[in-house]
Amino acid sequence: EGFGTLEGYPNRDCLPYIDTYGIHGVEGMFRGTLRYPGWCETMRNIAELGLLDEAETDLSGLTYAGFMGRLIGKAGPATPADVAGFLGIPADSPVIEKLEWLGLFSDEPIPSEARSPLDVLAGAMLPRMRYAPGERDMLVMQHEFIAQYPDRREWITATLVDYGSPNGDSSMSRLVGLPAAIGAKLILTGAITLTGVQIPVVPEIYVPVLQELETMGVRFSEKSEVISG
Repeated sequence: EGFGTLEGYPNRDCLPYIDTYGIHGVEGMFRGTLRYPGWCETMRNIAELGLLDEAETDLSGLTYAGFMGRLIGKAGPATPADVAGFLGIPADSPVIEKLEWLGLFSDEPIPSEARSPLDVLAGAMLPRMRYAPGERDMLVMQHEFIAQYPDRREWITATLVDYGSPNGDSSMSRLVGLPAAIGAKLILTGAITLTGVQIPVVPEIYVPVLQELETMGVRFSEKSEVISG
C-alpha cells in the first residue's frame, strides 16, 4: 500500500517453514520476493540469453556487441533487434531497453578480467547501478494471512517498510546487522540463556529483539479486514 503495484516470484521451497513456524494445518503457504514490475521478465530473458552462466570461456578480443552475438549464435556483433528476435520479444521491449542501457550492445571491449558471461553482466552492472551520492535503498516485507475463525474469515497484513540513510548505512545492512547485534547483547547480558544453535522463532529471542528494534524505528504496521461473516 502506497507504492503502487509490485510483482513477486516464489522464493524456493516454502513448505519447511510450516514446521519451523509451527503452523500445521494451513491450507496454503507461499514465500516470495517482491520486486518492481518488469524485474521477473528481465531476469528470465537474461537467463535465457545465458548471461548468468558462470562457466569460464575465452572472451579475449570481444566487444560487448560481439559477445552478445556469440550468445545468440550470430557471426559478428549483435544489434538490439537481433537479440529481440532471438528472445521472441518486440525490439522496443523494456527488456531490450535495459540491456541497451547496460551497454551490452556497445563496441567497447570486454574487460580483460572477465572470464564468464556472468562476469560480463556483473561488470556492466556495477558502474551503472551503484548508489549515487545521497541515494538510499528501501526494503519492504509483507506478511499476509487469511485466518478462519468460527464466525468469520479475516485478511491480516503486517507490513514493514524501511529506508537506508543517505550517505550512511543501507537498510539492508541495518535489518541484517541490528537483530544479530541485539541478540548478541542479550546473550552477553544474560537476557537470553538458551544454549546450542538456535533460530529466532522462540519468544525468548524474538520478543526482546523486536521490542528493541521498534525503538530504532524498525516496526511492522498491522491491519485486518473481515472478508466474510
